[in-house]
Amino acid sequence: MILNTDKFYETLEGRFNGKTMIFNPKLFLLFFLNVGIGHFYFQVNVNYFPFNTDFLIFLKSSSEFDQIRVDPQEVYQFEHFYQIERTEGNKSTLFNYHLNKESFALSINKDITNTCRIFDEKQKLIFSFFQLDEESVYNHSPLDHRTKTDWVDSRYNQSTFDLTEMPNKEFLGHTSTGKRLENKEWIFTLYYLSDTSIAHPDIIGSSGSFLDKEEEWVLMQHIEEVQKNMLMYLDIKDKETEEIIVEARAQSLKKEVFTFKTTDYKLVHQ
Repeated sequence: MILNTDKFYETLEGRFNGKTMIFNPKLFLLFFLNVGIGHFYFQVNVNYFPFNTDFLIFLKSSSEFDQIRVDPQEVYQFEHFYQIERTEGNKSTLFNYHLNKESFALSINKDITNTCRIFDEKQKLIFSFFQLDEESVYNHSPLDHRTKTDWVDSRYNQSTFDLTEMPNKEFLGHTSTGKRLENKEWIFTLYYLSDTSIAHPDIIGSSGSFLDKEEEWVLMQHIEEVQKNMLMYLDIKDKETEEIIVEARAQSLKKEVFTFKTTDYKLVHQ
């Protein structure tokens, strides 16, 4: 099914002309994830939604991009497993990461065997593997990293933060460094692990992060080393209401070999 989306593009970016949106006809448009600005390519991974449906959106900007094919490695092998639970209000989300030096695999609230995204630093791509109409398929989008200069207008950035060193604390048997950031409105309390034996690309600052962009801005702006390390705990407290509005706590961090084979998956848009 193909829809003319000239007006939609103009609203979204103000400079899309004569483009088309292609999507699975049994599904409807909810959200864009994994934005590849260079090719105006969007992909939604089903793990972000509460229903058990495979979902793909592909916006194409030129026939040239249709000819681009980038293959993932035939096998990805990961060495460590890191699981962190994020709680915001009444909603808790479990983020499962398998890590190696050049990539990490992510699944959310699901078994990674059938549905996952692999963030491949070597190829600078995100490969998404999932089931679509009972077929094993994959797609890819550019791997973009956020920077500490993004989102200057963050809701948390209304006044200057003061940084306080906190006593070390143990999480999952690992001694973690504690920091506290406080301004007139908010208190960020966090603990992170510096362990060079756990090799991994940056999770914080990537589109595979368990933090939202405004939360990341505060951490990346004030505690640069947290981006390179494993965050074991974070809470964000609203000083006016005395409520913790966001909490993230590591549930597992261990050496665990995981192998993901890609040879049975086919590129979905070719």
